[in-house]
Amino acid sequence: MGVRDRNGVWANEPTRPRVLLECSPHDSPDLIAGAIERQGFDVGICTGPTESEPCDLLEHGACALVDRADVVFNMLCSETGDHIADAVGATARPPAVVVEVGPSSHGRPAREFSEDVETVATPVTSDRLVAALYSALERNAHPGPCWGDGV
Repeated sequence: MGVRDRNGVWANEPTRPRVLLECSPHDSPDLIAGAIERQGFDVGICTGPTESEPCDLLEHGACALVDRADVVFNMLCSETGDHIADAVGATARPPAVVVEVGPSSHGRPAREFSEDVETVATPVTSDRLVAALYSALERNAHPGPCWGDGV
């Protein structure tokens, strides 16, 4: 799986919100990441699982980039992408989640996501994406209690 933390931006204490972009290689992840960065975010990229490089989150229940992300933008319009979005939401302290959805979502049946997931319709524009990222971050800024918090 092609995973990278662009320019090492997540190596230190964050100064800007961190977005993990989950985007297949043929959808130009570097161009999309650049547009997100220009809007004031730090961006990590995951180009999705392959046969030789499976998804750490699905295989092992943990992913370093997901753990450090403030928001995950999932553009993997596939059944596997849906499983990854569900797995992100199931982590102990999940980041905010934004999922790209379309009229037919590339031939797969339409599905409902939990109310915690922000969706942005295809074709994604910069304005709609930024609004969805901020909306998801705001929604996630007030999480409920988590097991282990003494609750």
